[in-house]
Amino acid sequence: MNFEDNFIFMFTWAINERVVEVIGNDDEPYAPEFEILRMLERKKGLKMELKKDPKKLEIRKEIDEIEKELCRRGMTFLNGWPTFFKADIE
Repeated sequence: MNFEDNFIFMFTWAINERVVEVIGNDDEPYAPEFEILRMLERKKGLKMELKKDPKKLEIRKEIDEIEKELCRRGMTFLNGWPTFFKADIE
């Protein structure tokens, strides 16, 4: 990230292209975040399925399990945005 005047320049890379310039060893430091993103994507897909058939109990149970796991990892929604309140993501 680079700050100049009133601009912020941010750069991103795909996970397989990211630059490894870390003090010490790089041990896939983004892996926990990717797992959370996968869970959020699965939850989104399940909610779309639930709109088609709101009586499916299995879908509701899976959404509940995903929400419990996200909560266990310290994630909650604040004004619609996923937010972490704990830094100890496992």
